[in-house]
Amino acid sequence: MTLFKNYKEAENIYLSINRKDLAINQWKLIGDYLKLQNISDETFNKNMPEINHIVGNHYADHRKWKEAIYYLEMAKDNSRIIDCYYSIQDFEGLKKYSNELSNDKNSLLKIADIFQKSGMYLQSVEIYQKLQDFDKAISVCISGNLWKYAYNLAKQSNLVDIKSLLSKNVNFLVNSGQLFEAISLCKEGGIYQEAVKFVLDFTEKYRQNCRSLTTIKKLYVLAGFLFNEQKSVINFDKKISRLELLKVWMKKIVGWQAMK
Repeated sequence: MTLFKNYKEAENIYLSINRKDLAINQWKLIGDYLKLQNISDETFNKNMPEINHIVGNHYADHRKWKEAIYYLEMAKDNSRIIDCYYSIQDFEGLKKYSNELSNDKNSLLKIADIFQKSGMYLQSVEIYQKLQDFDKAISVCISGNLWKYAYNLAKQSNLVDIKSLLSKNVNFLVNSGQLFEAISLCKEGGIYQEAVKFVLDFTEKYRQNCRSLTTIKKLYVLAGFLFNEQKSVINFDKKISRLELLKVWMKKIVGWQAMK
């Protein structure tokens, strides 16, 4: 019957002699994936990953992503499933799926990369932590400007001198004239004493150009706020003691009086 293209009759014959496998093979050779799907029940599908893979890819090629995921999950094609989730921007589904992939390192790395490229840095970091890849986790934190997380991970793993790296980035911002971006970065990384130092240095340069006294006073107030914020968040760093800061302020105040 198949030779005469009487496919439906051929299917009925195969089924009547309990040869569902031949009926499935017929529709597979023809390329009629909907018939293939209809004839293969759920129990049969679970034992035939090749068919699930064919049907799943058929749906994926036609952008029917949910149907594709259903069959590809039975085919255990993790890489293709990840592509389907990403195609519909279902990051929540991708996150849940990553929790099921405890032993598939390549798939987890693929998901982590997708999260990073999509700006979901914390989700990416979580996967790298799961894989014990702290170097990559710290790198992702830095690329996402999550310095506090990077700093904590560095302390846990003892792999990266994060403070040195943070200081380099802060210096770059300061030298580029981006003072407040540098201050924000210092606060994110927990190095408040550096933020205070940068504000004081900037204020000194600003004062030398005989600019607005009001602005100068505001900058010193900002340094004071940063100093107090440091005390409430981290242990006081003795590189800048309260007495030293007060001495600096007194010198500046004397300078203001002389300018009046």
